[in-house]
Amino acid sequence: MEAEAVFVRLLNFIVWVVATAASADVGSVISSFPWNATPAPGGIYRDASYVYAVVRNVSGPEFLRRYTTAGSALGSVPLAMTYPREGDLSHLGAAYLCVIDDDTDRLHVVNKTSGATASSFAVTGPGDKSPREVAWDGTYYYVGGGVQDPGHYNLYTAAGSLARSWRPAGWPSGLTVPNALAYSSAAAGKEGHYLLASSAMYSQPNVVIDMPSGSLVASWVMPVYNGAAGAVCGVSSRPGTYRAAYWANWNSRNTWYAFEFDIGAAVNPAVLPVSLGKIKAIYR
Repeated sequence: MEAEAVFVRLLNFIVWVVATAASADVGSVISSFPWNATPAPGGIYRDASYVYAVVRNVSGPEFLRRYTTAGSALGSVPLAMTYPREGDLSHLGAAYLCVIDDDTDRLHVVNKTSGATASSFAVTGPGDKSPREVAWDGTYYYVGGGVQDPGHYNLYTAAGSLARSWRPAGWPSGLTVPNALAYSSAAAGKEGHYLLASSAMYSQPNVVIDMPSGSLVASWVMPVYNGAAGAVCGVSSRPGTYRAAYWANWNSRNTWYAFEFDIGAAVNPAVLPVSLGKIKAIYR
């Protein structure tokens, strides 16, 4: 009986340790690296292997630059647009990303290997505002006008048709300068449909919105100056611990970084049964 009591106490301790490790606060930083390049990127993209900077170049062609998750530059390809911003998944699949051209008010679906535009169509934020943010949820492109109308989005089909507009009821009044948008199928420990947004101002909250209800799920504030310009949800640099991450292009004291945030989609609870099985065998 004494051995059984010790086992129960140890079991409770292991459960507590694993649960604590798996429930890091939404918004905690997993990794970051400086882009170490000029001109400054206007967006960010993440695929299964690399991180990409969507670069605005006022003195020459715009381009898409590829990096390892440790921050090593691996080359770039030109983009056929004038003022690219953001960067997100697209309806054409893993070989492509979508990018907003803020100068021509068009959404481009771009081949990430060549930089060539496969398709494009005109978009605006609600109220015919210039597009500043974009996210693809698998059905619609969510396009926002940023500071012009914070927390309000036009939804476009893959063919470029305007389906409707949407404003989540839980959008916080303190987020007035949104400048980055992303979609995730998991956040805060649950499967679902989530919209994530960040501000161009560091003192304003980054948010996770439940899309079906429009309610605010979580928020956090970055303890660094300046703010975001583009974001995407994708594979974590530590896939054994985090199933997904929120990647944001972040300006801190005039240096641009790729920041990777935990959005609460941890995978480490999966190790729990194996660990407990080994402990239980000891006390048989």
